[in-house]
Amino acid sequence: MKKRKVFVFAILLIPLILILLSCTNDSEKVTIPVQPGGQPTTLKAKVMAAADSIRLAVQRFRGKNYKRKVFVSVFTQSQYAAQVGNQFDTIPQSTKNLYNNILRLEGLLRPGADYYSSYDSTIASGTAGFYVPGTDSLYVILADTATGLAFEDSLTLFHEFVHALQDQYFGLDTINNPYAPSDMYYATDYVIEGEAELLMDYYYFFLNSGAYPTTSTPVVNFLNQEQIGADADLDTMHQHGEPMLTNMPLQWEYFSYGPRFINAIAGMNWSIIDNTIFPVLPLRMLEVLHPQEYSATNEYVLNTQALDSVIVQSNLIEDDDQLGELLADVMFREWDFAAFRDIPNGMTADESFVFRDLQTDTLRMVWYTYWRDSSAAAAATFFANYASLVNKKRNIVLPPAVDSTGFAYINDTVNNIYIEQATSYVFTIENYKKSALSSLTAACRTVQPASAWGLAKARARTSARFSRVDKHRLLDRGIRRFPPARGPMLAARHFLHPGR
Repeated sequence: MKKRKVFVFAILLIPLILILLSCTNDSEKVTIPVQPGGQPTTLKAKVMAAADSIRLAVQRFRGKNYKRKVFVSVFTQSQYAAQVGNQFDTIPQSTKNLYNNILRLEGLLRPGADYYSSYDSTIASGTAGFYVPGTDSLYVILADTATGLAFEDSLTLFHEFVHALQDQYFGLDTINNPYAPSDMYYATDYVIEGEAELLMDYYYFFLNSGAYPTTSTPVVNFLNQEQIGADADLDTMHQHGEPMLTNMPLQWEYFSYGPRFINAIAGMNWSIIDNTIFPVLPLRMLEVLHPQEYSATNEYVLNTQALDSVIVQSNLIEDDDQLGELLADVMFREWDFAAFRDIPNGMTADESFVFRDLQTDTLRMVWYTYWRDSSAAAAATFFANYASLVNKKRNIVLPPAVDSTGFAYINDTVNNIYIEQATSYVFTIENYKKSALSSLTAACRTVQPASAWGLAKARARTSARFSRVDKHRLLDRGIRRFPPARGPMLAARHFLHPGR
């Protein structure tokens, strides 16, 4: 399948950071080595002139001035590929196997799928630009034969300059924690990339017409078109064997829910971004996918202390995470559920544990989901569909559900799978040890939610649980598609973070 050009707007992996920071931090000294038959020396002046103009455009449109100079450097595609190619070959195969097995148990990968299989080649050949937080430095990657900036290169620079502005005012490397639970990480990243993408879309209209739109309507209509194209591409890539986890979170981040969230909360009043959104970032993707939830007071954090104490007995926790509505969507779409967006709708909070039995070396899982729908309809829908998903991912047929007092459950004593649903929760215990099932189910029933908003919400961010296994945050392969009506433009704009 044709590889498509992507953006990486990045806190880069540690080895790459060291490479990039070895570049000059003086834009007047930026040089582009001349390859045989490659770049003419006049390209430097063209890039710097364009960068200065675009920096001023970001300031004018955003209504904020840069605090410090932003440095711009250039890589050719060949130079960049030589720097980053095969950078993950040093990860032990045993570690890759473990993480792949964890993702398969969680339902985010199919049997035999490899999360790492094409990362290096894609990132090396398809990256268009990135910003490194904390350095005031951005990088643009141009074709080896480029003699000037293409239309999409100007958009790259605009997007990266937005990140530089964000960083100087809010400190991107402090607010976007790569070790946060997946749900919180994505909620933050969708804000960071959503603003940059939304403003870049306004700039796209400016480049085409000479004027910025005076309302958000044309940009929102454009995002509607982009999402249609993005979802079609996701299906095509999935048919070619790529996991939904590889592309779906980022397609939605840039072409739909990221900029949509910023537009829904701020409209074109950019001061709301400064005074409301960044000071009180969304805690969960629930708020981003459903912007009306952002200002709600019923945001929940789960108290899983009793469950924690049971799990750590004779077990090593390999992954402690909050998957959230986004990764639940990814999971159900991976397994071809047509209603993948509707099934997790209403899941307010969750906690997922994958742990290794130290006696048998078996990976086991507990996933607890909390539902606030008092009618229990949402939890019941999820319960039935998750049972169907387990049948698919394990290639089994679970026994029928049993109604008990206050809850329903499925207990497969052959495959050691237990799923339980009540009014406000659904939890699953997979690969369970028979002697531990009763204590795990009892602990799951004690999990309690607590509201978190304002200062409580900020405290919840600082006390976030540690997630060990990356779910498309640390190792991204990018998005390969051409956005509608833009031509071959750079598509994925996101952050990578230092590896563990």
